[in-house]
Amino acid sequence: MEISSDQALDALQQVHDAQRRISIQMGYGRGAPHFLLWGVIWIVGFTLSYLYPAEATRLWLVLDVAGFVGSVLLARHYRAHCEASSSAIMWRMVALVLTAVGFVIASYAIFLPHEAAQFAVFPALLFAAIYIGLGLWRGMRWVVAGLVLAALALVGYFLLTQYLMLWMAAVGGGTLLTTGFWLRRG
Repeated sequence: MEISSDQALDALQQVHDAQRRISIQMGYGRGAPHFLLWGVIWIVGFTLSYLYPAEATRLWLVLDVAGFVGSVLLARHYRAHCEASSSAIMWRMVALVLTAVGFVIASYAIFLPHEAAQFAVFPALLFAAIYIGLGLWRGMRWVVAGLVLAALALVGYFLLTQYLMLWMAAVGGGTLLTTGFWLRRG
């Protein structure tokens, strides 16, 4: 049986498409635990920030460090049990998070936000943009998560300022949790 060049090209395209779908699914699987972790952190952090506004900075420092350590441990676990990739990928992700955190701190220093709402929404918008950017390469679910997170953060900032912390706990943390479960489904 002989196949034509068109059939061969079609078969190669199908293989390429299958590889792309598998890569996207694997990325979803790697991302899901991080969304779940940070969803819980956001729910706890924003709820406690609403209840104890004077302690918000210290609370978030502890939660962010715990989240960062948890994210590194999740990445190490995945790398050790699910794939044999180099540690360079993990360190790139650590560097990406540190870059984002550094960007937020530098932005606060330059723009000097003066309201708790500004401190709360800016990182949400930054990470929403990161999710959208990653999604352009890693799959549309990341894009959807970023768009939903950004839209809900802006709704809370402009329309629900008095209850923004509770809003961000519910819909910000809820968006991250929902996305984590959605990514796990594959």
